[in-house]
Amino acid sequence: MDVGREKYRPSKALRDLLRGRDICCRFPGCNRPAETSEIDHIDAWANGGHTSRTNTHLLCKRHQMFKHALGWQATYLADGSVNWRSPHGVVCIELPGSVTNVQNFDFEKEQTPMLPTVQLNDRVRKVLGWLEPVDGETG
Repeated sequence: MDVGREKYRPSKALRDLLRGRDICCRFPGCNRPAETSEIDHIDAWANGGHTSRTNTHLLCKRHQMFKHALGWQATYLADGSVNWRSPHGVVCIELPGSVTNVQNFDFEKEQTPMLPTVQLNDRVRKVLGWLEPVDGETG
């Protein structure tokens, strides 16, 4: 499936996996479907990036321009999400479109942060549905 540095173009198996995993453009907030998106190397092929499932994702033409011409940066994370950083330093994590439940993602796992992180307190966890209410509490 992964072709590494042997080929720029992904294999059919990798293209199929990306369509099934990403569902739509991986840029934050974009819902353009996979059929109108193109495969993009997260770390550019010209800079030594590999053609693999951990270094490719789907982006529509508009958001490829954001990445390549306007300075948006994407970093693939081990859980399959993509960490986006705007030219002004705003950070957003984009989950693959195939993810319907975030309980499988370990957001608090000890990692060496590449970008600034935010601590989630109990109130935020509760609002996100990640913390069960205490007996007698209504919200």
